[in-house]
Amino acid sequence: MEKGPFEEAEGGCAMSAGRCCVYRGDGRICGRPAEHVDTRRGGLVCSAHMPKKIRRRNIKHARRALEAIHVYDEDVETSIVDLVADLLHLCEWKGMDFDALVCTGRMHYKAEKEGDVQ
Repeated sequence: MEKGPFEEAEGGCAMSAGRCCVYRGDGRICGRPAEHVDTRRGGLVCSAHMPKKIRRRNIKHARRALEAIHVYDEDVETSIVDLVADLLHLCEWKGMDFDALVCTGRMHYKAEKEGDVQ
């Protein structure tokens, strides 16, 4: 009988160990660290097995962030720190709750990374 993409591996399902449960062409489970929930396949997958459409969209988001920090003219890490500090100033000035916005942003990031956003 042919194995489905998320059937149990030797010693238990790789999914329980946070590993990619997709069977490779040679019949073995991929086993790389899982980074995404693939709702289409119904389990955890590594970046290599994430649908291309979702990978492309997430790369687009990362490029947009790089464009946003370009104005700081520093290395990427320093520019991100400077942007976060400036966003804190902006939130204080406008009376916004920065921590609540970060929480919402994390939820959006998780949904985008896992492909739950259309």
